[in-house]
Amino acid sequence: MRERWVDLNQASEVISTQAPDHSAKWVSLRPPSWVPTCVDIAIEVSFLLNYAEQFDQAGIYLHVSESVWIKAGVEVSDGIPQVGAVVTHGVSDWSVAPVPEWINREVTVRLSRAGNVVTIRARAGDEPFQLIRVAPLNETASAEADPFCASPTRAHLTTTFTRWVETDADATLRPEHD
Repeated sequence: MRERWVDLNQASEVISTQAPDHSAKWVSLRPPSWVPTCVDIAIEVSFLLNYAEQFDQAGIYLHVSESVWIKAGVEVSDGIPQVGAVVTHGVSDWSVAPVPEWINREVTVRLSRAGNVVTIRARAGDEPFQLIRVAPLNETASAEADPFCASPTRAHLTTTFTRWVETDADATLRPEHD
């Protein structure tokens, strides 16, 4: 298995600020720049889930274009942390599942790109990864990935990122059988 770790200086805090027009201000931690993703690669980002305001969020962002992108992570919605993904191909589709037991734990989000799909998994601590979503992505598309945090309803969200790693893509939907 190939692995490439990016030094986040033990733990890197990123602060999200709100734009004057109250639109979301997405702040990315770029280690040291956007990481281009080819086919057959997986990227993981870990962060502390210690935020609790409506729509606070952190995770990983995969960018192809303004109309094709994926963000995956944990977002507070209806007062509860929700693990999920937004998949955009012209229009956006958001899927979530509540994970209140993940509060104040280290969360890892994994995007694995193989062929024409991106498999999204997440976990808290050392638990096994949970399958979150399988999304289409043209295998010839050039994409870049980046950790992100955002808070569209308030200023000064602080997110502590603890890990970023690039490794081999998942060979199957059930990696325990790889």
